[in-house]
Amino acid sequence: MAKGRYLNIVFEFIYGELGATAANIIVGLMSALVDNIPIMFAVLTMNPDMPEPSSTRRGGFYDSLR
Repeated sequence: MAKGRYLNIVFEFIYGELGATAANIIVGLMSALVDNIPIMFAVLTMNPDMPEPSSTRRGGFYDSLR
């Protein structure tokens, strides 16, 4: 129950002081960090085989620009 009160105080401050646009951007960034960082950590911890990027291989995109 205490968590709900703290979140309510934080969001009242963010939306009240910064306005809806800035508050929505902040909430979106916080959501991205909370959601994506643990997922990427889990994926990279599995140490998957990753192919070499095509830009460093012979005949890649950047070689065609020469």
